[in-house]
Amino acid sequence: MPTSEHPLDVSIAEAWPPIETDTSTVPGWTLRATAGVTRRGNTVRISDVVDDPAAAVERARAWYAARSLPLQFLVSDHRSADILAELLGDDVVVCDETVVMTAAIDHERPPWDAHPIAVEDHPGPGWFDAFVELGGRGNTPTTRSALTALLDAPAPNHFLHAGPASRPDAIAQVVVVGPHAVVQCVAVRPEARRRGLARALMQAAGPHAAALGASELVIAVEATNHGARRLYERLGYLESHRYRYLVDG
Repeated sequence: MPTSEHPLDVSIAEAWPPIETDTSTVPGWTLRATAGVTRRGNTVRISDVVDDPAAAVERARAWYAARSLPLQFLVSDHRSADILAELLGDDVVVCDETVVMTAAIDHERPPWDAHPIAVEDHPGPGWFDAFVELGGRGNTPTTRSALTALLDAPAPNHFLHAGPASRPDAIAQVVVVGPHAVVQCVAVRPEARRRGLARALMQAAGPHAAALGASELVIAVEATNHGARRLYERLGYLESHRYRYLVDG
């Protein structure tokens, strides 16, 4: 396997910081755990090759078992998943193929007459409630604590919303990591769909990210979400590569 991560994969990972990170149990791998909330926050990042892959898998499996979590890897296109699949055995599950898309930032701010977009440095109560509700992850203390950690990416970190701050119609987060502005947590209430709110949020992300030094927008979208992918393509996003999850059966 290659010995370095794709720069876009690094930015996507750093934009979604887990509660717990361990780089010593398996040198070359980063073990991430966030109480089982979201798949991305509870996966192994492969940063380098390991001398004994079989032993590394066993150590990682024990680490996750101690947290009552399954062992799962985020594997990008540019890495070979065959070795891991062989080590994990016949019960390995490959799931949630995700498309990483990028677009150059449009430095001209579009008009916001129809859909004014508010931008904050921290998620307000209304933004956070919308994120929990629209994400369908359950409104429990554990979930809210885990999501609070995941949203606490290093600055610059912006939270966008359309509609009333107390109950936004649509939300998004933009995290600037080096030259990349990672757009994530895009969600629109069902009753507010087909009004162009997602498009307005995506267009708003560019000027704010550019002001913070980013040169490229990045978004990861599930391969099966064809509607979102078509929207992003219309906004100038192109597919860079894909990643998927390997889950220990």
